[in-house]
Amino acid sequence: MKFGACLLLALAATPALAVESPAKGVASFVVVVGTTRADRPGLATLRYSDDDAARWAELAGLFAEKVELLAALDDDTQQRHPGLADMARLPTRAELLLALARTRAAIDVEKANGRRTALWFVFAGHGDVSDNHEGYLVLQDGRFTRTDLYEEVLAKSNADLNHVVLDACRAWFMVSRRGPAATAAIRELLDRQSLERFPNTGVLLATTESAEVHEWDRFRAGVFSHEVRSALAGGADVDGDSRVTYLEVAAFVSAANAKVTDPRGKLAIAAIPPASNRAAALVDWTATRSRQARISTTPREDGPLHLEDERGVRLADLHLAAGQPVTLVLPPGRALTARGGAWEARIPATAAGETVTLDAVERAEPSITSRGTVADAFDRGLFAVPFGASFYEGFAAANPRGIFPPPPPLAPRGRSWRTPAAWSVVGSSLATAAVAANELQRSRTAQSRYRQAFGTQDDVAAQRERAESSREKAWIAGSLSAASGAASAWLFWSEHRRLSVVATADEGDLGVAVAWRFGAR
Repeated sequence: MKFGACLLLALAATPALAVESPAKGVASFVVVVGTTRADRPGLATLRYSDDDAARWAELAGLFAEKVELLAALDDDTQQRHPGLADMARLPTRAELLLALARTRAAIDVEKANGRRTALWFVFAGHGDVSDNHEGYLVLQDGRFTRTDLYEEVLAKSNADLNHVVLDACRAWFMVSRRGPAATAAIRELLDRQSLERFPNTGVLLATTESAEVHEWDRFRAGVFSHEVRSALAGGADVDGDSRVTYLEVAAFVSAANAKVTDPRGKLAIAAIPPASNRAAALVDWTATRSRQARISTTPREDGPLHLEDERGVRLADLHLAAGQPVTLVLPPGRALTARGGAWEARIPATAAGETVTLDAVERAEPSITSRGTVADAFDRGLFAVPFGASFYEGFAAANPRGIFPPPPPLAPRGRSWRTPAAWSVVGSSLATAAVAANELQRSRTAQSRYRQAFGTQDDVAAQRERAESSREKAWIAGSLSAASGAASAWLFWSEHRRLSVVATADEGDLGVAVAWRFGAR
């Protein structure tokens, strides 16, 4: 009892972004994790994943009951987002598990009050695939694996809905079913690590041909995270009901990337709505109207639009379709600059609960010019396609149950240490085999001489001693050669023999295929 009371007090006393409870709607609780760390050689440290985490926390503060932020914010991010450093915790495994426990405790309170609840798990940072083909996210002090996601986040969630947003390299492998062996135990594990086990869970993540997820200096953010935030802020709300669904986000992001020609940077979104309610809203802005400032517009012609606040934080990008009304939800109390293709408009700080009509704001010539490699492709292609009702209707008709792209290939990352080690051991095996053969020949020669009693008695004794010594050396060298050969065979076998358990998609339903493979990874 004493330990339990202390734990509850500790959870309650931990800082988090607490916000005023809305009178109605789903009570959302958001856990945001951002890390810049890379965990293997050749992988660059990220520049903006801490900025992404901060922006996710600010956006979530406009609709969520409580936000947990786990990120080590650098000096620039702290200046652009004052106050967040006080609530942020380090993105370590221990802090993440504590944040999830605090969130579950807070969800219990709202459920006891009869409210429906939603848990958000948002990650921005590096991801990769282990040698046994299990996806993982890189935390400050280690890895958070696909097993951790399913067992520590989803299996323990007490929320009515779970929303998982992953902006990480190879993020697909955090939700796809892959495993190292085909035994009954592994098949049982795969069944536990399937979204089908959690019909109340939806997922948003991005894949590219290179399996990498990109940052862009123009956004000072990850491209995918920025696009999804722009969609959630209202850019994707084509029917104007203030509810943004998975399909609306998928259509918005698809339109945003439709004209990106460089395959290294072209994003393909995976948008998997909860199976229990495929029309579930990620956010419903009507429930927290008093927290938001709003910018509305109905453009007379197609054209790009982006909004930046007085801190230089780029809040949203979109490409408006002529006649398509849009209302964007933004943090209140900040002066804004809206920029179109050939104009810009200064918007004074807007109070919470107020709406500014952009069409009524005076416009001027833009004060900055575009600057620009994958970045050139972004410059030319991102947000080049107008997004509106007609695009969404065609997209929704083609993808009625969500977007299930095929899993990206595991890009070859070169041989592991096993291949060069195996060849080195092969060389050692051949060398010791040559030594063994030479010593065996010397032993036979010496043995022949002493048996034929050549020379004096001392010479015969010396020949016998030489024969025995050479025979011992031959046995030692032969044993070492055999051991080296066995070791090299094992290294080659462990390098090349793999079991692939691959996620598949057929008309929106995830599946699994199992096959042995012998060859390069």
